[in-house]
Amino acid sequence: MSRPGESSPHRLLAEGTDDQFSVIHLMEKYGMNWNQATARLPFVHDCKGIDNLLEQVPVALKSFETLGIVLDANASLTPRWNRLKKMLATAGMPLPNAPVTGGFVGAGTKSPTAKVGIWFMPDNAAAGTLEDFLLTLVPADDVCFALAQNVTGEAQKLGAPFKAIHRSKAELHTWLSWQDSPGSTFGLSIKTGVLKSNSAVAEQFAVWFKKLFS
Repeated sequence: MSRPGESSPHRLLAEGTDDQFSVIHLMEKYGMNWNQATARLPFVHDCKGIDNLLEQVPVALKSFETLGIVLDANASLTPRWNRLKKMLATAGMPLPNAPVTGGFVGAGTKSPTAKVGIWFMPDNAAAGTLEDFLLTLVPADDVCFALAQNVTGEAQKLGAPFKAIHRSKAELHTWLSWQDSPGSTFGLSIKTGVLKSNSAVAEQFAVWFKKLFS
């Protein structure tokens, strides 16, 4: 893994590998150099699932000078926000009653200069996942994406068993399977420019990230 390593006092908790490398390669597009020992860049940790991520939060609050938490809203972000709110309140860090537009950044508890940030995919307001965030990076003039959406819908009508919450994931994977390197990972697709980096929500994420880790 590129620098910074696990010993960094700055950490970002991600649900999985897709989230981990999507963040890394997206922020590279916004000037972050992950191969350079930059003072405040975080180690982006693959928590291997939402349950593991949430279990790590209490210890991470005490362990890291700067802590970022990136997780999916799924069908509704309210239950997960409330769970985090209760968890952080127990640690002496109150959260607002609802997610913050543009992502939350507040004072942490480890030290007087500690910070904690929370970002709910896709945009801290809508239900959804990482894939809904990444769909905003599909080039707007790509005619094949509309076809991928239609094909996914037709497959669903024919009995494809994916859940409604995973519709965006099915559309995105279908579209990526038609690219010059079929089936590239999300992170690599951002790195190579197949997925762009200049959507409004991507720019908001970059502002949130830089506010937290700078």
